[in-house]
Amino acid sequence: MPQARTAPAADLVLAADQFIINPVGRVQDSARAHAAGDDIRTVIAGYHWFTDWGRDTMISLEGLTLTTQRPEEAGWILRRSRITFATG
Repeated sequence: MPQARTAPAADLVLAADQFIINPVGRVQDSARAHAAGDDIRTVIAGYHWFTDWGRDTMISLEGLTLTTQRPEEAGWILRRSRITFATG
């Protein structure tokens, strides 16, 4: 994505990076993902008031990952969300 290396596209990619996190406090989820040969990422709804919310994650997923050429991270987020949705 060469055009994303110049402003303003680069600024938007950098902004997207601020909302995709590796949830370090979820040890069991991380261990389960790594055992399956996967990684874990999630989308936070806002600093520092919120954590990840399924609705906000699904709304923003395309813009934060697919538009910025990160389909692998989109997969990690979707697989993580599937576990959360299945267990409530």
